[in-house]
Amino acid sequence: MFDLPKYGDGVCLARLAELLDVLSVDRARLQRSSVVVTGSNGKGSTAAFCAGIGDAYGLRTGLFTSPHLYRFNERITVDGAEIGDDDLARLRSRIESAIAAISQRSGEKFGAFEALFALACLHFQESRCEFMVFEAGIGGRYDPVRLVGALATCVTSVDYEHVELLGHSLELIASDKSDACAAGGTIIYGENCAGLRPHLIEYNRYREVASLFVRDQIGISGESASASGQRFDFEFGGHAFRSLEMHLLGSFQFNNASIAVTLFLLWLQRARPGEDTGRIEAAVRSGLREVIWPGRLEIIQQDPLTIVDVGHTGYQSTLDAVEVSAKPIVYSHTNCKALCDHPRNKTDDQIKALARKGGVIGLSCFNWFVSDRPRSTLDDLLNHFDHVAKLVGPDYVGIGSDFSVAGWPGREPDAEWESHRKIYGEREWKALKGRFPPYIDEVNNPQRYRTIASGLQKRGWATNDIAKILGLNFMRVYQQVLQP
Repeated sequence: MFDLPKYGDGVCLARLAELLDVLSVDRARLQRSSVVVTGSNGKGSTAAFCAGIGDAYGLRTGLFTSPHLYRFNERITVDGAEIGDDDLARLRSRIESAIAAISQRSGEKFGAFEALFALACLHFQESRCEFMVFEAGIGGRYDPVRLVGALATCVTSVDYEHVELLGHSLELIASDKSDACAAGGTIIYGENCAGLRPHLIEYNRYREVASLFVRDQIGISGESASASGQRFDFEFGGHAFRSLEMHLLGSFQFNNASIAVTLFLLWLQRARPGEDTGRIEAAVRSGLREVIWPGRLEIIQQDPLTIVDVGHTGYQSTLDAVEVSAKPIVYSHTNCKALCDHPRNKTDDQIKALARKGGVIGLSCFNWFVSDRPRSTLDDLLNHFDHVAKLVGPDYVGIGSDFSVAGWPGREPDAEWESHRKIYGEREWKALKGRFPPYIDEVNNPQRYRTIASGLQKRGWATNDIAKILGLNFMRVYQQVLQP
Protein backbone atom coordinates (compact mmCIF):
# COMPACT_ATOMS: atom_id res chain seq x y z
CA MET A 1 0.00 0.00 0.00
CA PHE A 2 2.72 2.46 1.05
CA ASP A 3 6.31 2.21 -0.12
CA LEU A 4 7.48 2.23 3.48
CA PRO A 5 9.03 -0.33 5.85
CA LYS A 6 6.78 -2.10 8.32
CA TYR A 7 8.30 -0.11 11.19
CA GLY A 8 9.71 3.40 11.08
CA ASP A 9 12.64 4.87 13.00
CA GLY A 10 12.36 4.55 16.78
CA VAL A 11 9.20 5.66 18.57
CA CYS A 12 6.62 7.06 16.18
CA LEU A 13 4.41 9.26 18.40
CA ALA A 14 5.99 12.68 17.81
CA ARG A 15 6.36 12.41 14.04
CA LEU A 16 2.90 10.84 13.71
CA ALA A 17 1.37 13.66 15.75
CA GLU A 18 3.06 16.11 13.38
CA LEU A 19 1.61 14.22 10.41
CA LEU A 20 -1.91 14.40 11.87
CA ASP A 21 -1.47 18.14 12.41
CA VAL A 22 -0.23 18.67 8.84
CA LEU A 23 -3.29 16.75 7.59
CA SER A 24 -5.55 18.95 9.77
CA VAL A 25 -6.96 15.99 11.68
CA ASP A 26 -9.14 17.32 14.51
CA ARG A 27 -7.50 15.56 17.46
CA ALA A 28 -10.10 16.77 19.98
CA ARG A 29 -12.92 15.37 17.87
CA LEU A 30 -10.94 12.17 17.35
CA GLN A 31 -10.68 11.68 21.10
CA ARG A 32 -14.29 12.60 21.75
CA SER A 33 -15.67 10.17 19.17
CA SER A 34 -13.42 7.11 19.53
CA VAL A 35 -12.73 3.94 21.46
CA VAL A 36 -9.59 1.79 21.16
CA VAL A 37 -9.28 -2.01 21.20
CA THR A 38 -5.97 -3.63 22.24
CA GLY A 39 -5.10 -7.18 23.23
CA SER A 40 -3.18 -10.29 22.20
CA ASN A 41 -6.18 -12.16 20.82
CA GLY A 42 -9.75 -11.14 20.01
CA LYS A 43 -9.10 -7.55 18.94
CA GLY A 44 -10.70 -7.87 15.51
CA SER A 45 -13.89 -9.55 16.69
CA THR A 46 -14.27 -7.13 19.60
CA ALA A 47 -13.77 -4.12 17.33
CA ALA A 48 -16.29 -5.50 14.82
CA PHE A 49 -18.87 -6.09 17.57
CA CYS A 50 -18.41 -2.57 18.93
CA ALA A 51 -18.68 -0.96 15.49
CA GLY A 52 -21.73 -3.08 14.77
CA ILE A 53 -23.47 -1.73 17.88
CA GLY A 54 -22.60 1.85 16.93
CA ASP A 55 -23.98 1.32 13.45
CA ALA A 56 -27.16 -0.26 14.83
CA TYR A 57 -27.58 2.75 17.13
CA GLY A 58 -27.74 4.96 14.06
CA LEU A 59 -24.30 6.53 14.38
CA ARG A 60 -22.08 7.03 11.36
CA THR A 61 -19.41 4.56 12.42
CA GLY A 62 -15.80 4.15 11.32
CA LEU A 63 -13.86 0.94 11.90
CA PHE A 64 -10.07 0.57 11.58
CA THR A 65 -8.73 -3.00 11.79
CA SER A 66 -5.90 -5.15 10.48
CA PRO A 67 -4.96 -7.29 8.72
CA HIS A 68 -7.26 -7.85 5.73
CA LEU A 69 -8.32 -11.13 4.15
CA TYR A 70 -8.91 -10.24 0.51
CA ARG A 71 -8.60 -6.50 -0.14
CA PHE A 72 -6.60 -3.82 1.58
CA ASN A 73 -9.74 -1.66 1.64
CA GLU A 74 -11.25 -3.98 4.29
CA ARG A 75 -9.08 -2.33 6.95
CA ILE A 76 -10.98 0.97 6.80
CA THR A 77 -14.79 0.97 6.72
CA VAL A 78 -17.59 3.44 7.35
CA ASP A 79 -20.98 1.98 8.21
CA GLY A 80 -19.67 -1.39 7.05
CA ALA A 81 -18.63 -0.13 3.60
CA GLU A 82 -14.97 -0.43 2.64
CA ILE A 83 -13.11 2.69 1.62
CA GLY A 84 -13.40 3.10 -2.15
CA ASP A 85 -10.42 2.71 -4.47
CA ASP A 86 -10.60 6.35 -5.58
CA ASP A 87 -10.67 7.68 -2.01
CA LEU A 88 -7.88 5.32 -1.04
CA ALA A 89 -5.66 6.50 -3.90
CA ARG A 90 -6.43 10.17 -3.26
CA LEU A 91 -5.72 10.01 0.47
CA ARG A 92 -2.65 7.87 -0.07
CA SER A 93 -1.18 10.52 -2.37
CA ARG A 94 -1.92 13.26 0.14
CA ILE A 95 -0.35 11.35 3.01
CA GLU A 96 2.73 10.36 1.00
CA SER A 97 3.36 14.01 0.17
CA ALA A 98 3.02 15.03 3.81
CA ILE A 99 5.30 12.21 4.96
CA ALA A 100 7.94 13.12 2.39
CA ALA A 101 8.01 16.73 3.60
CA ILE A 102 8.24 15.75 7.27
CA SER A 103 10.90 13.09 6.64
CA GLN A 104 13.00 15.52 4.63
CA ARG A 105 12.85 18.05 7.44
CA SER A 106 13.37 15.65 10.37
CA GLY A 107 15.40 12.86 8.79
CA GLU A 108 13.07 10.24 10.33
CA LYS A 109 11.50 7.43 8.35
CA PHE A 110 7.82 6.62 8.83
CA GLY A 111 6.42 3.09 9.07
CA ALA A 112 3.60 1.75 6.89
CA PHE A 113 1.18 1.26 9.81
CA GLU A 114 1.64 4.89 10.88
CA ALA A 115 0.68 6.04 7.38
CA LEU A 116 -2.32 3.72 7.32
CA PHE A 117 -3.52 4.97 10.71
CA ALA A 118 -3.30 8.57 9.48
CA LEU A 119 -5.25 7.61 6.36
CA ALA A 120 -8.00 6.07 8.48
CA CYS A 121 -8.23 9.19 10.68
CA LEU A 122 -8.50 11.40 7.63
CA HIS A 123 -11.11 9.21 5.93
CA PHE A 124 -13.26 9.06 9.05
CA GLN A 125 -13.05 12.83 9.44
CA GLU A 126 -14.01 13.45 5.81
CA SER A 127 -16.88 10.95 6.20
CA ARG A 128 -18.11 12.84 9.28
CA CYS A 129 -18.05 9.75 11.48
CA GLU A 130 -19.78 10.17 14.83
CA PHE A 131 -18.30 7.03 16.40
CA MET A 132 -14.95 5.43 15.58
CA VAL A 133 -13.40 2.13 16.65
CA PHE A 134 -9.62 1.73 16.32
CA GLU A 135 -7.87 -1.63 16.64
CA ALA A 136 -4.27 -1.39 17.85
CA GLY A 137 -1.42 -2.88 15.86
CA ILE A 138 1.13 -3.93 18.50
CA GLY A 139 0.76 -3.09 22.18
CA GLY A 140 -0.56 0.35 23.09
CA ARG A 141 2.15 2.50 24.61
CA TYR A 142 3.90 3.36 21.36
CA ASP A 143 1.27 2.18 18.90
CA PRO A 144 -0.34 4.85 16.67
CA VAL A 145 -3.69 4.35 18.46
CA ARG A 146 -2.13 6.00 21.53
CA LEU A 147 -2.64 9.31 19.69
CA VAL A 148 -6.40 8.80 19.64
CA GLY A 149 -6.39 9.71 23.31
CA ALA A 150 -9.39 7.45 23.90
CA LEU A 151 -11.03 7.51 27.32
CA ALA A 152 -12.61 4.08 26.82
CA THR A 153 -10.24 1.28 25.81
CA CYS A 154 -9.86 -2.44 26.40
CA VAL A 155 -7.32 -5.23 26.64
CA THR A 156 -9.20 -8.22 25.25
CA SER A 157 -6.60 -10.75 26.40
CA VAL A 158 -2.90 -11.04 27.19
CA ASP A 159 -0.50 -13.66 25.88
CA TYR A 160 3.19 -13.90 25.04
CA GLU A 161 3.52 -12.13 21.68
CA HIS A 162 5.95 -9.55 20.28
CA VAL A 163 7.97 -9.97 23.46
CA GLU A 164 10.99 -8.23 21.90
CA LEU A 165 8.88 -5.06 21.77
CA LEU A 166 6.42 -5.46 24.65
CA GLY A 167 8.41 -7.32 27.29
CA HIS A 168 9.01 -10.86 28.48
CA SER A 169 6.28 -11.10 31.12
CA LEU A 170 2.50 -10.89 31.02
CA GLU A 171 2.64 -7.94 33.43
CA LEU A 172 4.85 -5.95 31.04
CA ILE A 173 2.74 -6.85 28.01
CA ALA A 174 -0.53 -5.91 29.76
CA SER A 175 1.00 -2.64 30.98
CA ASP A 176 2.08 -1.70 27.46
CA LYS A 177 -1.40 -2.36 26.08
CA SER A 178 -2.99 -0.42 28.95
CA ASP A 179 -1.15 2.74 27.93
CA ALA A 180 -3.43 3.21 24.92
CA CYS A 181 -5.92 4.69 27.41
CA ALA A 182 -5.71 8.40 28.20
CA ALA A 183 -5.47 9.66 31.78
CA GLY A 184 -8.86 9.79 33.45
CA GLY A 185 -10.27 7.03 31.24
CA THR A 186 -11.44 3.45 31.77
CA ILE A 187 -9.87 0.18 30.62
CA ILE A 188 -11.85 -3.04 30.27
CA TYR A 189 -9.80 -6.19 30.81
CA GLY A 190 -10.77 -9.57 29.40
CA GLU A 191 -11.17 -12.80 31.33
CA ASN A 192 -7.62 -14.03 31.10
CA CYS A 193 -6.32 -10.80 32.66
CA ALA A 194 -7.89 -11.67 36.02
CA GLY A 195 -4.62 -13.03 37.43
CA LEU A 196 -2.96 -9.69 36.66
CA ARG A 197 -5.59 -7.64 38.47
CA PRO A 198 -3.50 -6.49 41.49
CA HIS A 199 -0.71 -5.35 39.18
CA LEU A 200 -3.02 -3.59 36.73
CA ILE A 201 -4.97 -1.73 39.42
CA GLU A 202 -1.73 -0.34 40.85
CA TYR A 203 -0.32 0.38 37.42
CA ASN A 204 -3.37 2.48 36.54
CA ARG A 205 -3.95 4.09 39.93
CA TYR A 206 -1.93 7.29 39.61
CA ARG A 207 -3.02 7.93 36.05
CA GLU A 208 -6.57 8.00 37.45
CA VAL A 209 -7.54 5.22 35.07
CA ALA A 210 -10.36 2.93 36.18
CA SER A 211 -9.98 -0.82 35.69
CA LEU A 212 -12.95 -3.06 34.89
CA PHE A 213 -12.74 -6.84 34.58
CA VAL A 214 -14.95 -9.26 32.67
CA ARG A 215 -16.80 -11.62 35.04
CA ASP A 216 -16.24 -9.18 37.88
CA GLN A 217 -17.77 -5.75 37.36
CA ILE A 218 -18.98 -7.00 33.97
CA GLY A 219 -21.31 -9.98 34.35
CA ILE A 220 -21.66 -12.87 31.90
CA SER A 221 -24.00 -15.78 32.54
CA GLY A 222 -26.36 -18.20 30.81
CA GLU A 223 -23.94 -19.03 28.01
CA SER A 224 -25.19 -21.46 25.39
CA ALA A 225 -23.91 -22.47 21.97
CA SER A 226 -25.08 -24.26 18.85
CA ALA A 227 -23.74 -24.73 15.33
CA SER A 228 -25.57 -21.59 14.20
CA GLY A 229 -24.68 -19.22 17.01
CA GLN A 230 -24.38 -18.43 20.72
CA ARG A 231 -26.39 -16.68 23.46
CA PHE A 232 -25.50 -15.13 26.80
CA ASP A 233 -26.78 -12.76 29.49
CA PHE A 234 -24.95 -9.50 30.14
CA GLU A 235 -24.92 -7.10 33.12
CA PHE A 236 -23.05 -3.86 33.65
CA GLY A 237 -23.75 -0.48 35.23
CA GLY A 238 -27.48 -0.87 35.64
CA HIS A 239 -27.94 -2.56 32.25
CA ALA A 240 -29.15 -6.16 32.15
CA PHE A 241 -29.55 -7.67 28.69
CA ARG A 242 -30.88 -11.21 28.62
CA SER A 243 -30.25 -13.80 25.91
CA LEU A 244 -28.05 -11.69 23.64
CA GLU A 245 -27.47 -13.51 20.37
CA MET A 246 -24.39 -13.63 18.13
CA HIS A 247 -23.43 -15.73 15.14
CA LEU A 248 -19.67 -15.70 15.76
CA LEU A 249 -18.58 -19.02 17.26
CA GLY A 250 -16.12 -19.93 20.00
CA SER A 251 -16.42 -19.59 23.77
CA PHE A 252 -13.95 -16.67 23.69
CA GLN A 253 -16.58 -14.60 21.86
CA PHE A 254 -18.55 -14.24 25.11
CA ASN A 255 -15.55 -12.32 26.43
CA ASN A 256 -15.17 -10.28 23.24
CA ALA A 257 -18.86 -9.42 22.92
CA SER A 258 -19.20 -8.35 26.55
CA ILE A 259 -16.15 -6.10 26.20
CA ALA A 260 -17.59 -4.55 23.04
CA VAL A 261 -20.93 -3.83 24.71
CA THR A 262 -19.22 -2.28 27.73
CA LEU A 263 -16.96 -0.15 25.52
CA PHE A 264 -19.97 1.27 23.72
CA LEU A 265 -21.86 1.89 26.97
CA LEU A 266 -18.88 3.72 28.49
CA TRP A 267 -18.44 5.86 25.39
CA LEU A 268 -22.16 6.63 25.13
CA GLN A 269 -22.40 7.57 28.80
CA ARG A 270 -19.64 10.13 28.32
CA ALA A 271 -20.59 11.39 24.85
CA ARG A 272 -24.39 11.29 25.10
CA PRO A 273 -25.55 10.89 28.70
CA GLY A 274 -29.18 10.15 29.42
CA GLU A 275 -29.97 8.22 26.24
CA ASP A 276 -33.05 5.98 26.11
CA THR A 277 -32.26 2.55 27.59
CA GLY A 278 -34.67 0.77 25.25
CA ARG A 279 -32.90 2.19 22.22
CA ILE A 280 -29.53 1.18 23.68
CA GLU A 281 -30.64 -2.41 24.26
CA ALA A 282 -32.10 -2.69 20.76
CA ALA A 283 -28.81 -1.51 19.25
CA VAL A 284 -26.78 -3.93 21.36
CA ARG A 285 -28.97 -6.85 20.32
CA SER A 286 -28.93 -5.97 16.64
CA GLY A 287 -25.25 -5.04 16.59
CA LEU A 288 -24.05 -8.34 18.08
CA ARG A 289 -26.46 -10.44 16.06
CA GLU A 290 -25.61 -8.96 12.66
CA VAL A 291 -21.80 -9.01 12.90
CA ILE A 292 -20.03 -11.28 10.45
CA TRP A 293 -16.25 -11.54 10.85
CA PRO A 294 -14.79 -13.82 8.13
CA GLY A 295 -11.91 -16.08 9.04
CA ARG A 296 -12.71 -16.27 12.75
CA LEU A 297 -13.95 -19.79 13.51
CA GLU A 298 -15.91 -19.48 10.29
CA ILE A 299 -17.80 -22.55 9.09
CA ILE A 300 -17.20 -22.65 5.35
CA GLN A 301 -18.62 -26.12 4.73
CA GLN A 302 -20.96 -28.41 6.65
CA ASP A 303 -20.24 -31.77 5.01
CA PRO A 304 -17.56 -32.46 5.92
CA LEU A 305 -17.52 -29.82 8.64
CA THR A 306 -14.74 -27.38 7.71
CA ILE A 307 -13.79 -24.43 9.90
CA VAL A 308 -11.32 -21.67 9.11
CA ASP A 309 -9.72 -19.56 11.84
CA VAL A 310 -6.87 -17.15 11.10
CA GLY A 311 -6.51 -15.59 14.54
CA HIS A 312 -3.60 -15.84 16.97
CA THR A 313 -3.47 -18.97 19.11
CA GLY A 314 -2.08 -19.07 22.62
CA TYR A 315 -1.47 -21.97 24.98
CA GLN A 316 -5.08 -22.61 26.00
CA SER A 317 -6.42 -21.92 22.51
CA THR A 318 -4.11 -24.61 21.17
CA LEU A 319 -5.31 -27.18 23.71
CA ASP A 320 -8.94 -26.26 23.03
CA ALA A 321 -8.46 -26.66 19.27
CA VAL A 322 -6.93 -30.10 19.73
CA GLU A 323 -9.69 -31.19 22.10
CA VAL A 324 -12.62 -30.24 19.87
CA SER A 325 -11.07 -31.41 16.60
CA ALA A 326 -12.48 -34.68 15.27
CA LYS A 327 -9.35 -35.34 13.21
CA PRO A 328 -5.58 -34.82 13.62
CA ILE A 329 -4.21 -31.29 13.51
CA VAL A 330 -0.80 -29.83 12.72
CA TYR A 331 1.55 -27.44 14.51
CA SER A 332 3.06 -26.26 11.25
CA HIS A 333 6.38 -24.54 12.10
CA THR A 334 7.46 -24.44 15.71
CA ASN A 335 9.78 -26.21 18.16
CA CYS A 336 9.95 -27.53 21.72
CA LYS A 337 9.65 -24.98 24.51
CA ALA A 338 11.46 -27.37 26.84
CA LEU A 339 14.63 -26.87 24.78
CA CYS A 340 14.17 -23.26 23.66
CA ASP A 341 11.94 -20.96 25.70
CA HIS A 342 10.61 -18.93 22.78
CA PRO A 343 6.97 -17.71 22.90
CA ARG A 344 6.25 -19.39 19.55
CA ASN A 345 7.38 -22.83 20.75
CA LYS A 346 5.12 -25.56 22.16
CA THR A 347 5.14 -27.02 25.66
CA ASP A 348 5.27 -30.74 26.36
CA ASP A 349 1.59 -30.61 27.32
CA GLN A 350 0.70 -29.17 23.92
CA ILE A 351 2.80 -31.77 22.11
CA LYS A 352 1.24 -34.64 24.10
CA ALA A 353 -2.25 -33.35 23.35
CA LEU A 354 -1.38 -33.19 19.65
CA ALA A 355 -0.07 -36.75 19.64
CA ARG A 356 -3.19 -38.11 21.37
CA LYS A 357 -5.16 -36.88 18.36
CA GLY A 358 -2.64 -38.31 15.89
CA GLY A 359 -1.33 -34.93 14.76
CA VAL A 360 2.15 -33.80 13.71
CA ILE A 361 4.44 -31.03 14.94
CA GLY A 362 6.58 -29.60 12.14
CA LEU A 363 9.94 -28.58 13.61
CA SER A 364 11.36 -25.34 12.22
CA CYS A 365 14.90 -24.63 11.05
CA PHE A 366 14.58 -21.00 12.10
CA ASN A 367 17.42 -20.05 14.45
CA TRP A 368 15.30 -18.17 16.98
CA PHE A 369 13.11 -21.20 17.65
CA VAL A 370 15.90 -23.77 17.97
CA SER A 371 18.18 -22.54 20.75
CA ASP A 372 18.85 -19.54 22.97
CA ARG A 373 22.22 -18.99 21.31
CA PRO A 374 22.68 -16.54 18.40
CA ARG A 375 23.80 -19.31 16.04
CA SER A 376 21.99 -22.60 16.35
CA THR A 377 23.46 -25.76 14.84
CA LEU A 378 22.13 -28.88 13.19
CA ASP A 379 22.73 -30.74 16.45
CA ASP A 380 20.53 -28.22 18.26
CA LEU A 381 17.74 -28.94 15.77
CA LEU A 382 18.20 -32.71 16.04
CA ASN A 383 17.80 -32.39 19.81
CA HIS A 384 14.22 -31.23 19.16
CA PHE A 385 13.51 -34.32 17.04
CA ASP A 386 14.92 -36.52 19.81
CA HIS A 387 12.84 -34.69 22.42
CA VAL A 388 9.56 -35.22 20.56
CA ALA A 389 10.38 -38.84 19.80
CA LYS A 390 11.14 -39.58 23.46
CA LEU A 391 8.04 -37.66 24.58
CA VAL A 392 5.41 -39.13 22.22
CA GLY A 393 7.19 -41.27 19.62
CA PRO A 394 8.44 -40.69 16.04
CA ASP A 395 4.97 -40.84 14.46
CA TYR A 396 4.08 -37.29 15.46
CA VAL A 397 6.96 -35.15 14.21
CA GLY A 398 8.07 -33.79 10.84
CA ILE A 399 9.87 -30.84 9.24
CA GLY A 400 8.07 -27.50 9.29
CA SER A 401 10.61 -25.35 7.54
CA ASP A 402 8.91 -21.93 7.59
CA PHE A 403 10.36 -21.40 4.09
CA SER A 404 8.33 -19.72 1.37
CA VAL A 405 10.72 -18.89 -1.49
CA ALA A 406 14.22 -19.56 -0.16
CA GLY A 407 16.21 -22.39 -1.66
CA TRP A 408 13.95 -23.17 -4.60
CA PRO A 409 15.31 -23.20 -8.17
CA GLY A 410 16.50 -19.76 -9.23
CA ARG A 411 16.59 -18.42 -5.66
CA GLU A 412 19.55 -17.90 -3.37
CA PRO A 413 19.40 -19.76 -0.03
CA ASP A 414 18.73 -16.56 1.91
CA ALA A 415 16.33 -15.04 -0.62
CA GLU A 416 13.42 -15.10 1.81
CA TRP A 417 15.43 -13.26 4.44
CA GLU A 418 16.48 -10.69 1.83
CA SER A 419 12.80 -10.10 1.05
CA HIS A 420 12.30 -8.94 4.65
CA ARG A 421 14.57 -5.95 4.08
CA LYS A 422 11.65 -3.84 2.86
CA ILE A 423 9.32 -5.05 5.61
CA TYR A 424 11.59 -4.19 8.54
CA GLY A 425 13.56 -1.27 7.13
CA GLU A 426 17.25 -1.20 6.35
CA ARG A 427 18.56 -0.39 9.83
CA GLU A 428 16.47 -2.93 11.75
CA TRP A 429 17.00 -5.57 9.08
CA LYS A 430 20.78 -5.24 9.30
CA ALA A 431 20.67 -5.41 13.10
CA LEU A 432 18.52 -8.54 13.07
CA LYS A 433 20.57 -10.24 10.37
CA GLY A 434 23.78 -9.42 12.23
CA ARG A 435 22.51 -10.93 15.48
CA PHE A 436 20.53 -13.87 14.14
CA PRO A 437 21.08 -15.50 10.77
CA PRO A 438 17.60 -16.62 9.81
CA TYR A 439 18.15 -20.32 9.29
CA ILE A 440 20.61 -22.93 10.55
CA ASP A 441 23.51 -23.04 8.11
CA GLU A 442 23.28 -26.79 7.43
CA VAL A 443 19.58 -26.58 6.50
CA ASN A 444 19.18 -23.06 5.11
CA ASN A 445 17.25 -24.28 2.07
CA PRO A 446 15.00 -27.29 1.44
CA GLN A 447 17.55 -29.01 -0.81
CA ARG A 448 19.73 -29.58 2.26
CA TYR A 449 17.21 -31.56 4.31
CA ARG A 450 19.25 -34.69 3.65
CA THR A 451 21.52 -33.42 6.44
CA ILE A 452 18.63 -33.92 8.88
CA ALA A 453 18.23 -37.50 7.68
CA SER A 454 21.95 -38.26 7.96
CA GLY A 455 22.11 -36.60 11.37
CA LEU A 456 19.24 -38.68 12.71
CA GLN A 457 20.79 -41.80 11.24
CA LYS A 458 24.04 -41.11 13.12
CA ARG A 459 21.96 -40.78 16.30
CA GLY A 460 20.55 -44.27 15.81
CA TRP A 461 17.18 -43.52 14.27
CA ALA A 462 15.63 -46.34 12.24
CA THR A 463 15.32 -45.79 8.48
CA ASN A 464 11.52 -46.13 8.51
CA ASP A 465 11.23 -43.53 11.30
CA ILE A 466 13.42 -41.10 9.34
CA ALA A 467 11.11 -41.58 6.35
CA LYS A 468 8.20 -40.56 8.58
CA ILE A 469 10.06 -37.41 9.56
CA LEU A 470 10.76 -36.53 5.92
CA GLY A 471 7.11 -36.58 4.91
CA LEU A 472 5.19 -39.77 5.67
CA ASN A 473 3.79 -38.41 8.95
CA PHE A 474 2.39 -35.36 7.21
CA MET A 475 1.01 -37.52 4.38
CA ARG A 476 -0.81 -39.65 6.95
CA VAL A 477 -2.46 -36.59 8.49
CA TYR A 478 -3.45 -35.17 5.11
CA GLN A 479 -5.03 -38.47 4.11
CA GLN A 480 -6.95 -38.74 7.39
CA VAL A 481 -8.19 -35.15 7.24
CA LEU A 482 -9.05 -34.95 3.55
CA GLN A 483 -10.74 -38.33 3.19
CA PRO A 484 -14.56 -37.99 3.34
